[in-house]
Amino acid sequence: MSHAHEVNAFGALALEVADRVQRAGTVRLVDRLAADGLAERRVGADGRSLALQLTPSGRREARRALARREAAIARVLAPLTGVERATLARLHERLLTGLTLSQQERRRLCRLCDVDACGRDCPATYTNPRLET
Repeated sequence: MSHAHEVNAFGALALEVADRVQRAGTVRLVDRLAADGLAERRVGADGRSLALQLTPSGRREARRALARREAAIARVLAPLTGVERATLARLHERLLTGLTLSQQERRRLCRLCDVDACGRDCPATYTNPRLET
């Protein structure tokens, strides 16, 4: 398999996974969450920004959304054996370790993650000292 083919295959898979878990645009999403009583807008830490706080109903819906995300990704991974999934996970962790730059980027990277799933073993918490900002 050529390098270009590997890149295309990885890119296509990443796009398909993203398409399966993607939600609406941020502003529309925030408006809808607030209208549905799932989140509240609050003044941000610096007084100029806006913070979004989930309500108890919002936290329940977030847990359901994580379960749907996990199911969608599990369907994508279903053709792989346990050994293949473990190998793929190790490769993804290695790639994520190389991508992680700053605290803000780590938060963005993990924005859809089940934060309890990785715990202290989260590859996004690893830093590359050459790239840390």
